[in-house]
Amino acid sequence: MAPEPLRVPFLGSTLHVVPEGTVRRHLSILQALDDLRAGLRQQGDGRSVQTAASELAWPGDRQRTRLRLCRAGLAEPPLVGGLERAFPAVDVAAAAGDAAVPRWMMVMDGRIGRPLALLEGDHLSRQRAAATVALATDLMAPPQVKVLAHVGLGPRAESLVKALMMVRPSLERVLVGRRRDQKETPLWLADLDVEAELVTPEQAVAQAQILTVDSGEPDPVEMESGDVVVPTTAAGPHLVHLNLLAGAQIPETLARRCLPSAGGFLVAQDPQRSESVGGTFDHLARRGELLWRGVPTLGELVSDEGALHLAQRAEVTALLAGGGAIADLALAAGVLRRLGIVE
Repeated sequence: MAPEPLRVPFLGSTLHVVPEGTVRRHLSILQALDDLRAGLRQQGDGRSVQTAASELAWPGDRQRTRLRLCRAGLAEPPLVGGLERAFPAVDVAAAAGDAAVPRWMMVMDGRIGRPLALLEGDHLSRQRAAATVALATDLMAPPQVKVLAHVGLGPRAESLVKALMMVRPSLERVLVGRRRDQKETPLWLADLDVEAELVTPEQAVAQAQILTVDSGEPDPVEMESGDVVVPTTAAGPHLVHLNLLAGAQIPETLARRCLPSAGGFLVAQDPQRSESVGGTFDHLARRGELLWRGVPTLGELVSDEGALHLAQRAEVTALLAGGGAIADLALAAGVLRRLGIVE
């Protein structure tokens, strides 16, 4: 049984502390997809984003609660230290040894400007990444694709692959590109209900119809050619949808296939962030081949049927993920609604 949220007096109000087990119980991948659609639809409609992609207002909430997102980390010692002293049972600081630093997300009540909830963010972050990629794939990729390639075996790999299989049940093969020193097949990959294989990244992308590259994992996969995460062979005829992190380095021949001028369709979760972190698409923009202000967001794709129609007609589609404050907040708000903390 997952623990219930703690209710702690904090700064003159009540702070709800939601540990990982509770977040897991109230945030399946299907719930994450529904939460993300709702939040992005408001973003695309321009009805709810009040500050730099970090605030949502929910129309169904009679109290008009406005939720803001902050990330509480070890870089903010006064806040974290105060939380540790207030409720030492909550592991806010890093665990000893090689354990990952817990990432906590602070949700603010915008009506009173005070903290509303503190959610353990590791599971929420993984579900957000998986839901974002799965939603983009569901909106843009053809309905009957057969082969998924995922490059990278980081902590998000399992949730990403399983989320994509949910939105594309037509998939028959899953190819996972591994580092050259990875030999053992992960148990989750062996348990999939489709043909699954651990292969080199080059073999994976050469056969891909949907390709997801998790270049943000702690120990990213490198191709034989160095830090280029997708080899030129990925520009072949099989690829129909590509999921990348903003700033990814891919062959320019492949990047150009994703541009409208070449019959493609490019979506960025946050075009401003994509512009600031470099990568192949930003190189094209600096040469005038791509205008960032013309790149739609995932929220616009959710709410704009015209943009969605263009995406579904494109030969190759691509998502540049990154800058997911609205997505994090949408999922956090969903968890808080299911817990009865907000309506």
